[in-house]
Amino acid sequence: MFLAYSFTRWYGKRYRKDGRTWKRRVRAADENWSSLMDAMTDAYLVWKHSTTQSPPSSHPDYNFYISTIDLYTLETTAHILRDQNTEPNVALVHAGYLGNSPLNPSLAISLQTLNLFYTLRLFKASLSVEAFAKTLCHLYKTPYRRGYRSALSDAFDIYLAILRKVDGRVSQELGHDGPDYRVKNACPACCYELEDEPQLEIQRMWVVDGNNSLKRIKGISGREIADTRVFSSDYYLSQEFVDQYANEVKARAQDHDDIGAEDVGDDDQDGIDVNNEGDPTDGGEDEVDPVLAKLLNTCAEKWKASARDELKKMWAVFKECGIFASACRHGFILWIVDMIESGELAKYPLAMVAKALEVFGDQWILGYDIGCCFIRTIVASSLGPKFQEKKCRTCVNAFHGYTHNIICQQHNHPLSIPGMGLEDLETLERVFSSSNQLASITRYMNAYRRRVFIDVYFRQWDREKYQNLARTIHNNYVQALDIIEDDDEAVQTMLKELQLTEKDLETYFEDEVNHFRDLGTELEEDVHAVAYVALKDSLGVS
Repeated sequence: MFLAYSFTRWYGKRYRKDGRTWKRRVRAADENWSSLMDAMTDAYLVWKHSTTQSPPSSHPDYNFYISTIDLYTLETTAHILRDQNTEPNVALVHAGYLGNSPLNPSLAISLQTLNLFYTLRLFKASLSVEAFAKTLCHLYKTPYRRGYRSALSDAFDIYLAILRKVDGRVSQELGHDGPDYRVKNACPACCYELEDEPQLEIQRMWVVDGNNSLKRIKGISGREIADTRVFSSDYYLSQEFVDQYANEVKARAQDHDDIGAEDVGDDDQDGIDVNNEGDPTDGGEDEVDPVLAKLLNTCAEKWKASARDELKKMWAVFKECGIFASACRHGFILWIVDMIESGELAKYPLAMVAKALEVFGDQWILGYDIGCCFIRTIVASSLGPKFQEKKCRTCVNAFHGYTHNIICQQHNHPLSIPGMGLEDLETLERVFSSSNQLASITRYMNAYRRRVFIDVYFRQWDREKYQNLARTIHNNYVQALDIIEDDDEAVQTMLKELQLTEKDLETYFEDEVNHFRDLGTELEEDVHAVAYVALKDSLGVS
């Protein structure tokens, strides 16, 4: 009886027991925040940009004191002015603070402090909310408690929502809020065309690839996470859009047979793709050229073997097993998709190809580490007719391409494709090398916050790419001039010494392609010659 009484009392105050589930409480808080967002955004703009801030109207009965966290002043309380028509959080934003709850905040964090955390995270993505909360506690000389981290995390969510609201208003005012506006205008070098610009053999180059570092742990025993908010932005393709291409390709039976019960335990079976969805190499088995089909199948088999090794590690503990991303040749992010409880399925790159066919023009090339096989999947899908009509194609990345057989390289390696120039199409390897620092803090987040932090990271990535774009293009131009001026002279000298022409080089390349294409097959005259010699030996004729 004493324990029950003590739990219902705290410092002499009686509290009503909240019988709502955590999910209902989170949903109610989100709805309450949403109703305040427009007014809070207005107050934020006044606080941040108004040079002549007049004191807000107030009434003594509605003014209040609140505990505060401010890294710049280390103040512990603030006196907030408001009247009967102003919500507490709107008044807090006017004063430069943001509360920890929508209706009755008990703690306020200064907007300057939240902005500092936001800025630090732009340039150090692995900085966690907990680490920053402990930093604040250290400066305030107070013991760290988990409640401070929760308050900072909740307030930071709303601060980011306000920033997105401001960006949305600016985009709307500038007319930049149309469908796919960001993708159509993100990279000036890819998107803008000069007057009388000569027609290029390849109009646009872009790349796709999967990354499994940004996994997220699933709820314990399959329990649903209480925070069911869904974050969406112009970076993410919706799950509904992606699932339109879920049945375009069926998995081949041997793919599942290769992962037997000896490889995974009973509890791990749920983490394996057993839904009969195919991967990017499963489409288009029928080939006009059986020799080429056999060679491409060897590329697919190697990729599948590598994918299966990783799949065995995808225990049922993960909900999102990583991201599948696309970027232009200059590194600007195009689209992102979460790989939900699966490996690299065909529907992810197919969805991005569908968006590219919708947004981009004709004659683009897609770089993918298994691009040699993926083109068969595209042609065999519902996207095939439009893909061929637009004269698009795929290829392999330069670094990954060297692991493919020689025939594949001669057809699909960037060095063998006219118009590719100096591009290696390994853009996403550099992107993922940097974005992997997010893995340490997003692994245990809920789905909403994980997406928010990934979105913040890639927006900053694109800002830095835009800032350095002129230097990148200049360096590439200087490199191209050096190659033309230095290497061209060496090539011409060697051709002269060998008494060859540039046409001979093209002929040699074609001969090499034909040589490796026929390697391992016997010519008809050779078969007859061998049979003749064998017959002479059997008759004892010398």
